[in-house]
Amino acid sequence: MEDLKKNEIRAAWDLVKWLQGTEAELVKLDEDQATKTTYIDRLLVAIVGAKAREDQAWEIYFESAATLNDGIADREAKRAWYAQEKARRDEENGVLDEVIRIFIERVQGLDAGLRNKVNDFSVDSVFQDSDIHRETDDAYA
Repeated sequence: MEDLKKNEIRAAWDLVKWLQGTEAELVKLDEDQATKTTYIDRLLVAIVGAKAREDQAWEIYFESAATLNDGIADREAKRAWYAQEKARRDEENGVLDEVIRIFIERVQGLDAGLRNKVNDFSVDSVFQDSDIHRETDDAYA
């Protein structure tokens, strides 16, 4: 009986020690849970902030893509306008080159004809060999 009493007392002490240990463990677990709850709350705030930054980044991306596409379209329109204007100017330059060529050709022809007339008149002061020869010039010859 004495052994039973000792064993019972020892079991009671073991139970008390175990209950004290579990209470300490429960306190530690409560503190750990509070710490982790605080950490989760901070993570939630960080996630909300990151989501807001992500949304802002997507908005900037879409605005940038739209600006880029508008710039490309504007560049293509200016390139087409430039090509059209260049073709028109090239055509005008071709016409001007032809006009200049004809002008030079005619001026050279005028120069040769005028030189012949001046030479014809300078010999004897009469136009007998040029295209402006008149019958009255024969009277002065």
